[in-house]
Amino acid sequence: MKKCILPKVVLLFYLFSFGAITLQGTTLTPTDALDSAKKLFTGKPADYYISDSPTADSLIIFVDAQPSMNWEHECYVLKYPKQFEGAVESISPEVTRQNLPPEFPDGLSPLEVSFNQFPLQQDPMIIEESPVPFTSHVSHRTCCKTHALILSGGIDPSWNYYRYWNDCAFIYQTLSKHYLIHKENIHVHIADGGIQYGSTITIPEGQDEAVPNDIDGDGETDRIDPASYSLINNLFHNLDITLKELDHLFIYVIDHGGRDEDGESYINLWNNEKIYAFDLIRWLEPLIKRNVFVTIVMGQCYSGGFVEHLKHLPNISIATACAPDETSGVYMDFTKPLGDVLFKYDEFVYHWTCAMNGATPYGTEVNADSDNDGNVSIEEAFIYAQQKDRLKTETPQYYTSSPLLTNYLSFYRIPYTTNFEELYSNYSSEELQFSLANRDLIVSRSINNTSDFEISIVSCLDYKTVYMQSFSADNNSVTIPTSQLPEGIYIALACNKSGAKITYKFSNVK
Repeated sequence: MKKCILPKVVLLFYLFSFGAITLQGTTLTPTDALDSAKKLFTGKPADYYISDSPTADSLIIFVDAQPSMNWEHECYVLKYPKQFEGAVESISPEVTRQNLPPEFPDGLSPLEVSFNQFPLQQDPMIIEESPVPFTSHVSHRTCCKTHALILSGGIDPSWNYYRYWNDCAFIYQTLSKHYLIHKENIHVHIADGGIQYGSTITIPEGQDEAVPNDIDGDGETDRIDPASYSLINNLFHNLDITLKELDHLFIYVIDHGGRDEDGESYINLWNNEKIYAFDLIRWLEPLIKRNVFVTIVMGQCYSGGFVEHLKHLPNISIATACAPDETSGVYMDFTKPLGDVLFKYDEFVYHWTCAMNGATPYGTEVNADSDNDGNVSIEEAFIYAQQKDRLKTETPQYYTSSPLLTNYLSFYRIPYTTNFEELYSNYSSEELQFSLANRDLIVSRSINNTSDFEISIVSCLDYKTVYMQSFSADNNSVTIPTSQLPEGIYIALACNKSGAKITYKFSNVK
């Protein structure tokens, strides 16, 4: 498998603006090196790390030049001579630009880290119970037929940021608490599977022992497996045995991603193992052939590169944080100074999970149910996340093999058929009768109905009005040429002068 290390561009930075301190025949200190490095990145957000071996003749400063983005992204290795003569301003480090942190034989320690602070410096976030619990909507059938894979590779301890734990905990608790999906159906693979950063809950007063790997905050240790290629492969083998026709498989991916020399996107696992699109295709094809519905949400860098490869699969939808050539970033509180921002979540997946949860982790209610049918569909969650995503560096992507499927499919309901047109046979009202003929929508009034109506056709893709027509009391029926509209799901909204509204949801398939 090809390793993604971009060609190294070695630049020499000559520093002419340092202070006039002169150190003759002395050893460069980490503070000297840090001061030098910071002047190279004046005015730019950056995190600084050090690799310093007592036996080495060089001191290494590693600079994360885009600390708010997930890997891979711009970073630098600054190599300083430990022994030097003359003024500090004469020091010229050798600078190597890279797209991924290299391996440091002597290890890497934080030197000045303001953005991706280590977990011990910040409190882990465990979400509260949803303030809008819709558990009464959840059927036993949906809970049993929904399975999930939550995957966060982490790469290694240095880059397994604690916000990835929060991302995973948020979606895990949304699935298990909000939708009552059985915990044995939620398969979690995070980093090395050991005690994770931020994986302890707040210790109650009078207790002195934290609970490791408690991903749902119930005070009990949860099963978390390593994010290794072999274990993921085994999981899909077991899912191939377990999942049945019309089951729903939800795949959630967060943390780091990259691209190889051929421009192919991949998911980073623990110990630098990788998952490519062709791996996912090989694992998913047997399931999809049995009419298993597959929903994929990806938050890693370059995640959009998976879309094109998966487009040929039926019964699938995929939402990604960014385009094939873009990096993804963190969710930030823009009301705080940049250096005070705590990176607790990732932007796109944060909003996607808020949509599904009906609330933020902090308890603020969220309503992504745009068609007010009581279900946040897969498509509605993407639309909400796309609209809320504030990062100019990422462009969320979405593909569905059928808008009829993903406008219906949610964690509350799973299609009972693969003939998706059957899912949208709404009932007519006493005042108006709706029917489809020759791919046009016919609206007829009852004998006793003498109201004037304004009829609007609203697209469930973006909930914008695409057509309007008056229906006067002089006419018994009106024909709306919906056959001219693009394929998709629509709502016919009929309003009279008194404000009464009648809705009818229908599919339009070419």
